[in-house]
Amino acid sequence: YSPVRWTNYGFVVAGFFRTTTECSENLKFVFFTGGHLNPGDQVMTVNIGKEVTLIEGKTEHRQLGVLNILPGVAWFYIEYKCALEGIGCQLSVGVGKEEEVQEHTFSPAYQHTINPSGPG
Repeated sequence: YSPVRWTNYGFVVAGFFRTTTECSENLKFVFFTGGHLNPGDQVMTVNIGKEVTLIEGKTEHRQLGVLNILPGVAWFYIEYKCALEGIGCQLSVGVGKEEEVQEHTFSPAYQHTINPSGPG
């Protein structure tokens, strides 16, 4: 089972996590070029918790994350989507808990070239 779901335009990662009052960063996703079997350079990191952070090299983009600091269960998704026409790629990150929902869209510096014959 893989938590990553490939689409015709990119990928989606989604799931649930427990929130705690002790830590400001609950989840950390690190993305590399080259795929799972032969990873290359690190291109971006996404942190999800009280903040949603996109880190690319020394550049950080911060947005609001889950503000409800009581312990519980929250949901999240990360979607990286590229247009086939070569317009570019975008990274959407969502996180929520109970009625609280935060959704953000980033334009990452890393712009993956789509191979129409397959994902990655």
